Amino acid sequence: MWLDEDKGYAVKWPTDAPTAQRLHNASSKRIGLLLDPVSRVLAWRGRRRRLTPAQASVMLLLMQTAPDPVPAPEIWANVHGYVPARPSSALRVLIHGLRLACKQTFGRTFVDTVRGRGYRLDSVGVRHAVGNVSKN
Repeated sequence: MWLDEDKGYAVKWPTDAPTAQRLHNASSKRIGLLLDPVSRVLAWRGRRRRLTPAQASVMLLLMQTAPDPVPAPEIWANVHGYVPARPSSALRVLIHGLRLACKQTFGRTFVDTVRGRGYRLDSVGVRHAVGNVSKN
């Protein structure tokens, strides 16, 4: 999935290589935030970072729901397939790792905490398009 910032709704991933390549080229020119869920590569402003499977799952969920926050139990269920009986620090550690990976590569974290509501993409992440970064 990718977000069309002009239309404000989610669109299905392109399945043919030429369309995916055109999307990648156009998004790179707009300096967009891009995530390929297959290769788990996150790209922004010409820089790329391969995420762990859990980090990619969280980032994709945040991109799909942007600009709305996602509650912590929903993120956990999306990553692990179940809702924990009681809260743990494991999700905070996962979010911290995602923020650290983004900060080291891109100079910003892209993930905001919304007290009492969960996590969401920051304003820069929401503003930019989400697309495919594969080298088809």
